[in-house]
Amino acid sequence: ATQDYFIELVSASDQPLAYQLTINIPPAPTPQAVPTKEKVEGPKIARDQTIRFENGPLDFSIDGAVLSGERDRYTFNAANGEVLEVSVTSVENNTVFTILAPNGKPVRGTEEGKDIMKWTETLAEDGTYSVLVGPTRGNAAYTLKITITS
Repeated sequence: ATQDYFIELVSASDQPLAYQLTINIPPAPTPQAVPTKEKVEGPKIARDQTIRFENGPLDFSIDGAVLSGERDRYTFNAANGEVLEVSVTSVENNTVFTILAPNGKPVRGTEEGKDIMKWTETLAEDGTYSVLVGPTRGNAAYTLKITITS
């Protein structure tokens, strides 16, 4: 630590003595960088659209285009027991999707890397769902269809 020190030399006899004093202060250790976990960013959201519908079935279709490394996000509310059907088509068959449950985690079977182009399932919980659409390679033009029935 940096501070002032006081050193006192005392002779065992009452007579002055010749002496040599050497003080070695080793340098403080260099602080080591503490590794931190890097925050992993997900893909960039290019289009963020909320789908609103009144009571009754939802039958939604949209044409879109997404660049490599980006995703388009479509968000909607759905209820436990409703049947959700999602499909995406593209000329080059290079567009897939992931469905996120209300807890923000992928719905089983639609996780990133599964390369899903069509999925139908009865929903297990109420809440806000999202469909993330992205290319498997390059840029992609697509048609997304989302249907919800009771």
